[in-house]
Amino acid sequence: MTEQLRVLIVEDSENDARLVEHELRRGGFDVKTSRVDTDAELREALARGGWDAVLSDYMMPGFTGLDALRTVREVEPDLPFILVSGAVGEEVAVDAMRAGAQDYVMKHNLARLPQAVRREIAEAENRRLRKRVEQALVESEERLRMVVRATRDGIWDWDLRTDVIWCNEATLDLLGRPPAGAVTGSWRSSRVHPDDRDRVGRFFREESMTQGSRGIEYRLQRPDGTYAHVFDRCLVMNGEDGQPRRLIGATMDVTERRRMEQALQDANQKLKHLSAHVLGIQENERRFIARELHDEVGQALTALKIGLETLALSGFAPQAGISLAELAEVASRTLMNVRDLTLSLRPPQLDDLGLIAALRWHLDQQSRVCGWQAVFEADPLPSRLESGLETACFRFVQEALTNTARHAKASRVELRMRLVDGRMHLSVSDDGEGFDTAEARARIMRGGSVGLAGMEERIMLAGGRFEIGSAPGQGTTVRAELPLKVRGADGA
Repeated sequence: MTEQLRVLIVEDSENDARLVEHELRRGGFDVKTSRVDTDAELREALARGGWDAVLSDYMMPGFTGLDALRTVREVEPDLPFILVSGAVGEEVAVDAMRAGAQDYVMKHNLARLPQAVRREIAEAENRRLRKRVEQALVESEERLRMVVRATRDGIWDWDLRTDVIWCNEATLDLLGRPPAGAVTGSWRSSRVHPDDRDRVGRFFREESMTQGSRGIEYRLQRPDGTYAHVFDRCLVMNGEDGQPRRLIGATMDVTERRRMEQALQDANQKLKHLSAHVLGIQENERRFIARELHDEVGQALTALKIGLETLALSGFAPQAGISLAELAEVASRTLMNVRDLTLSLRPPQLDDLGLIAALRWHLDQQSRVCGWQAVFEADPLPSRLESGLETACFRFVQEALTNTARHAKASRVELRMRLVDGRMHLSVSDDGEGFDTAEARARIMRGGSVGLAGMEERIMLAGGRFEIGSAPGQGTTVRAELPLKVRGADGA
């Protein structure tokens, strides 16, 4: 397969130019040539472009091969240039090579020309490639320098053999500058907070020495003596012997992020205390109202009912068209409603008999109303629980059974309380319609599903965890896991 070749021949002899073209064809080239013999013609040909090489005679009237070489290097610095001459001495050839000619071939030995052209074209392509790579490297290094200067993060390169650390200005702004000499690993370590120093030392001696990127957060002393929270991420570079030689990394100042996180935690803690306070007030109000309804209104209605029944038995008959028996029935229904309201506000079983009795009673009450098949299982408690924990557990079960009654269309409900490793596990399960838990969570975030949100809030305020397990057509299970806290001597 012949190689395509376009050659610009600088030659005053047309016959010599034909000999050159003939020799190139013999050498396997499909060659196209153009002959010029003045500087103006050379420049015009170079301007057209597309040449693979320039072959130039040395001696021409008023124009030499060195003149042609200077023109070619001015216009096309990387274009292969080969002197082809019959009268060139060693000194002239050396001058031509110094000026940028790639080779010279004697006219009485043109058989060497195809090989020289092929070699110099390959070398020219290598030179162009090298220049592109070098240019790309220069641009990359310049880009890296700009990034290193522009970034607000500290960037550093730690030579483990010399202990010297190269770092950018952002690192020095954060760390400060040593009193004398370069930044070293030992000096940098001295800037670490004393409480973090052992942990950071272990990290850089051990954890960071494995392949892959590693990170650590700690406190680093600023030049003004205050401490910044920083996050270091580094990558180990091994030498030819496989041993760690360099650590290359970046240091990010996360002080502001930590401050914001702490502020958020403080705000959440304040909100948690406020929510617990509000719930405590709510329970106290419920207890007070329930007691007032039971002790005052309930007793008054009971007395009224007994009085009306006594009057009815004595034969007293009012003239208003309504019987005493009817009035007694109204009082009886009102009394029942008051008792139901009292129990929903604060069942006396919870305060008088404890959590297990209150849960069993409430499940039985709901099951009678809804027609459920009820299952109740509970491990015995070691003692009465803290009042707040009993309330949280009861309200959790109360809300779960209320949701089941409203939405589940269940026939069977199971309430279980287990004690495992000092923690209480409460669960309420039904065989009802179920629901999409992801959508329920989304409704909670949008402010909907107030019942579920309230259950979760109560359990979290009590220091526990809350879970929902459900799917359409597969029933629902809500679970709470709480720390087991018993009452102290004061009953609190």
